[in-house]
Amino acid sequence: MSSELKTAILAKNQKRVKNITAALSEEDNWSLISLLDELTPMLLMESNLRYGSFHIIKMSLFLREMTIKNYFNRTTEKKLLEKMALNFCERGFIPVGTEQTLKQKQSGAGSVKKLVDELAQGNVHNAFYYALSLLENEPQKLCEFLLQAGALFIGDSLGHSLSCFYPVVKDLIALDSPHTETALLNNIMYLGRYDFSEQDRKHLCEIPVAPDVEGSSSARYPQDFNSLVFRCASGSGIVNLHHMITLAIFILWENGDIGSSPPYGRFLDWLGDKKVDTKQKDLITAYDLNVAVPDSYQEFTSEFSFNDLETSMETFFAILKNDYRKAVDWLFRIYTENLSGAWNPHYFTSLYTAFFLYLSADRIDNSAGRMAIYQAVKYFSANLMNL
Repeated sequence: MSSELKTAILAKNQKRVKNITAALSEEDNWSLISLLDELTPMLLMESNLRYGSFHIIKMSLFLREMTIKNYFNRTTEKKLLEKMALNFCERGFIPVGTEQTLKQKQSGAGSVKKLVDELAQGNVHNAFYYALSLLENEPQKLCEFLLQAGALFIGDSLGHSLSCFYPVVKDLIALDSPHTETALLNNIMYLGRYDFSEQDRKHLCEIPVAPDVEGSSSARYPQDFNSLVFRCASGSGIVNLHHMITLAIFILWENGDIGSSPPYGRFLDWLGDKKVDTKQKDLITAYDLNVAVPDSYQEFTSEFSFNDLETSMETFFAILKNDYRKAVDWLFRIYTENLSGAWNPHYFTSLYTAFFLYLSADRIDNSAGRMAIYQAVKYFSANLMNL
């Protein structure tokens, strides 16, 4: 069935896509996870990027992770499948992929330098060859290279040079995946669009790089993550939203087991002197989290209004406090019920990262996490109003 779905998507046959997803909805044995896995090679090779970067594969990997963690009930999964498949019909994909071709147990010495030198000259094919050598011989160093290289350009790309590829590196390159080589080609092709200065090349050749750690002489490690989240979650519009998304990616990177500590200094330089939106912060912190909550999803949707977020989000945050999984499921589901046409994948990506920040209680208060969620929902609501 997934091959039929892929064929219909590539043909941009929305009627066929609707029929296939409707048929799947009647079956008990289909899996959103396996369907996304089989569509992954196609999603990696999105072309004519509507938003300038690879949002589709990033969004799909984030939703795949949330599905694995059982955040969505069956109804929500079905709605996500239909909306994503129809959205994919609006995209362009190129039939490019690769299979594992390098099986050499030689030393990878010098491969990072050769890789970055080829990238700096725009020689993507040669760069990919050296990346394959690192994948075979020094996979940890390769992952570190890809993340550090992406972090170099966050200020030029609204964070996409890192945020679009962190899940690709984590789920498809660092792990044993049938799509590892295609994912690597995707990442190398993207990096080929940038100019690497001599300083950049020197930095990448020093992998593993010295981390920005608390108490380091460079003092580039954030001293107060709570305040940093409030700053990043302040303001509206796509730029402010990406401050929040990219901070979450930096923390995910630090918390994970691929690469060394991320260069927070680069993120802080990009953020600049952005201030906290005190009016929005005061609204979030003043919410009564003990208000009555709806007993059912139907009751929730009858009360929730994207036209009155200040009131609706108070109830939602009370649900979130009482039952995190239910809150996540209900918000994603109500999103799907308000989507149409070529909707923006930032809607789901920003929700994923905002919920992650909310769960990062070891360094971030729930109030700061709630402000990140509010920012994401506000962005979605503003775009609904413009349709």
